[in-house]
Amino acid sequence: MKDYFALLEAVRQGEMAEFVVTVDEFTAFHQIWQTYPYQNQIRGVASRGGQVTYTQQVER
Repeated sequence: MKDYFALLEAVRQGEMAEFVVTVDEFTAFHQIWQTYPYQNQIRGVASRGGQVTYTQQVER
């Protein structure tokens, strides 16, 4: 199983540009996402087929 908290932190801190969550992974990811304290700093964009790409939210 992937360490979704570590992936979220890597994106938030700029260590990774993005990561992708597939439909099959979403339930496990969502359990971590619900308690992630920096949700407002991460942006998820859904694609066809239910795949979601998470990137760092850029402030304007």
